[in-house]
Amino acid sequence: MAVTHVKPSPVTGKGRFAAGYTSRPTAVLDKGIRSKSFNLTSSESRQSALAVRTTHQEKTYEMFLSYERDIDRYSCYISRAHVLLFLALATFSIVICNLQMSLLTTKTQVVASEEDIYTELVGMKNMSSTLRRIRALSNLFGTTYQRVKVQTNPLTSSYLEKTVYLQLYQVAMQLIIGFEDVRTFDNSIRSATNCLNQVSVSTAGTLGSGTVCPLETAIRRLQEINPQLAGQLREAVVTMKVPLSLVLEQKILDYYPSEWPDVYDPYKFTLLLMSQGRFREVFERADMYFEELEQIVDALRTIKIWPRLFLPPGLLVSLLSCALLLFIVFVHHYSAQIADAFRICQDAVAMSDDEVQSKVGDLSNVMTATLEYKILPLLHPLSGIASLLLSCNRLTVYHLKLLKVLEKSTADIIAASINVLDYISVEADSVQTNTDLANLRSLVEDCLESFRPKATTKQLPLSCTFGAGCPSSVMLDAEKLRRVLNRTLAYVFDHTFDKGLGIEVYINANAIRATRDQENSDLFRPYDIHVE
Repeated sequence: MAVTHVKPSPVTGKGRFAAGYTSRPTAVLDKGIRSKSFNLTSSESRQSALAVRTTHQEKTYEMFLSYERDIDRYSCYISRAHVLLFLALATFSIVICNLQMSLLTTKTQVVASEEDIYTELVGMKNMSSTLRRIRALSNLFGTTYQRVKVQTNPLTSSYLEKTVYLQLYQVAMQLIIGFEDVRTFDNSIRSATNCLNQVSVSTAGTLGSGTVCPLETAIRRLQEINPQLAGQLREAVVTMKVPLSLVLEQKILDYYPSEWPDVYDPYKFTLLLMSQGRFREVFERADMYFEELEQIVDALRTIKIWPRLFLPPGLLVSLLSCALLLFIVFVHHYSAQIADAFRICQDAVAMSDDEVQSKVGDLSNVMTATLEYKILPLLHPLSGIASLLLSCNRLTVYHLKLLKVLEKSTADIIAASINVLDYISVEADSVQTNTDLANLRSLVEDCLESFRPKATTKQLPLSCTFGAGCPSSVMLDAEKLRRVLNRTLAYVFDHTFDKGLGIEVYINANAIRATRDQENSDLFRPYDIHVE
């Protein structure tokens, strides 16, 4: 006789499972059968299911789904907040870095332009100093020469050669050196202005490769900083520096001595230099050019870059502080929402568990009272009446068979009722379920080993077979499994009377198909464990 897939008693209320037993070869069971279900879950699998629920559990499950959506939404908000904060930090950093680099580039251009203008100013002042030195030497030469000419006492030739002419010669040599410097300055002015004019009229805007034009470079840098200053510098070069070169050539360099007699007796060109205000016109134009350059330098020095360099970092720190505060408040708010959802779910689980335990207790009491006070009191007299009638010799064979069936059915019902009472007591004893990870094979074999002596005494071979796909590690209440297996095996041994018939415990496992996709989990898969 074999009994399999016996549906669980609603007393458990903890999951879907089934158990039974089979005696192979089949033993004669006089007073019913025992069957029990175990809530076993494999830790090797990756699915989960909850098949048996009370009404409150169904409502709790629906509430879980709603809160799960809320938790997912809040988690999505927090994730987006992290992404937005990262993007804000990256954007602010890139913008500030670009702004800082732009300001530093502007500062570098300002410093370079100031250096270019200052170099031009120093060069022109050197030329002015050289001209002033030439004017002083010309005055000294003329004064000395006039003093010799008006000397009343006759001068000896030796005195003139050794003293006067030597002094005049030294002054003349210094004048020649000064004129050479002035000619060099004039050539520089011509080269610079000519280069600038070529750049101005060039269609390409630049000269050939390898050509350096300092004024054009300075004007181009000023154009990037302040177009007004660039126009002012260009205007000063065109209207002041170029005419200065022409005046310098016409007023001074044209009287430069070209022959040695003019140098030996330089009264002619020194007199021309000191007359007609030639130096004065040159100095006036040079001073005008100096003023323009100094104005440009002062304007460049008034450009303040450092305050703007410090402003963006301060602004960045302020924005980041506000963003971080907003992020903290945002995350704290939605984290609190998630925590509240978890707390409500935990309270609902606890309430549902309490309700289930209460209903299990009530159902146990009802079942116990029904079996003990309604069913069994009626079955025992019925069984007794059937036994008495079987002892009567006046009944026909047909009636005797009916009485035997009645007696057998009554005995089976009584045995089943007793089994139910036993399992109700097991459930009542294990109110607090301790689910741990255990080895199913070891637990079953330990229970079988405890019955080896009894099986040897009654000459009943005892064996155990595990079906294919049966998990090795399961999450279950090991103590409850031991109690049920012990009671079931004890009942089988007590009601098996044919010696030599083997008792084989067959354990098979079938994975339960999840009824809902939302119930699938990455941790466990439920199994139907059939003990036959």
